[in-house]
Amino acid sequence: MKRNRAHTVLLSAEECRRLRRRARIVQRTEEMREADIETIGRAKVPSGHEDLDL
Repeated sequence: MKRNRAHTVLLSAEECRRLRRRARIVQRTEEMREADIETIGRAKVPSGHEDLDL
């Protein structure tokens, strides 16, 4: 978004395929390293988005 408006972006077909592939990658928490899980647990929601913080 640019100034809160959607805009057009030109990507190569190869980059578009790469991004679509990455969007489908799923990782189970059982497969994650303990250090990564702890890091995620310590993450804070940026100010202005408190409504997303559970």
